[in-house]
Amino acid sequence: MRSSTAALLCTLVITACAGANTIGENDDGRADMREPPRPRPLAGASKLDVDPGSARPSDKDNPDSRCAMDSPLPSDVPPDADAQVLHSAGQQRILSRNGPEALTILLAAVKKAPEDAAILGDLATAMLQCRLNSRAIEKLEEAVRLDPKNVDLRANRAQALQIVGRIRDAVMAYREAIELAPEDPSLRNNLAVVLIVTGDLADAEKQARAALEINPRNANYLINLGYILARMKRLPDAELILNRAVEIAPDSADAHNQLGLVLAAQKRNALAADHFQKALEINPNHHAAKENMRAMDQGFDFMGPWGDHR
Repeated sequence: MRSSTAALLCTLVITACAGANTIGENDDGRADMREPPRPRPLAGASKLDVDPGSARPSDKDNPDSRCAMDSPLPSDVPPDADAQVLHSAGQQRILSRNGPEALTILLAAVKKAPEDAAILGDLATAMLQCRLNSRAIEKLEEAVRLDPKNVDLRANRAQALQIVGRIRDAVMAYREAIELAPEDPSLRNNLAVVLIVTGDLADAEKQARAALEINPRNANYLINLGYILARMKRLPDAELILNRAVEIAPDSADAHNQLGLVLAAQKRNALAADHFQKALEINPNHHAAKENMRAMDQGFDFMGPWGDHR
């Protein structure tokens, strides 16, 4: 537990872009930054819902063996179904994380409606679930070319690039989406998260604060800003922000864990332990809180890693 990447476990939150498609989440809809970000579900007709374990941080294809580009339609899908019926059936498979069947159905839908941007967007989701990462990005780029003013598709493209580890491309894609929807706080929050990965903490803080100006009572945005400030070693500022997150969302295990980290970095171990324990009371399976409590008990110096942690 002496290494910084092992002990300093924080949680960043990727949030829903208004009206957009969906990429899947873990149980809490939050991302452990030692792994690819796990965006939360987004509202919208098309769902980009990827099992966090299915998309690897690479834009290379490493297909699931169950996925094939030429499989027959499932028996419950009529072979003469039109594109919209196929689209709906494919979306249902996406939501149930049945990537192989979603891929088959949506490939059939695209054959019937090759210029339907929404169908192409969902086909990309199925491809991500099948670990066909490079093809997924190609389909999303094609969908954006067909419907360049569609903020939802641009948000999806940014999140997909983020999922496969193309972080700098994701930054550019989020900026493009923000140009079309500057008042969408979730886009700015998600941009802040990817900027953290690039190391541009000043811009990350700017984007996180911009999200909070639009929606000042969003605990997820506060958690992320608190993390950014802690990374900048502005611990009193981070503590102030995270106390606000806990006040707004007292049942957020992530908020308590993050506040515990900042308190531990200031050697206020008793109070830090209270927040780690509270996080575990809310979510007994909160891995980060468990590990952080153990690290603190073993005398880990939480101050050191803030400047280096990714």
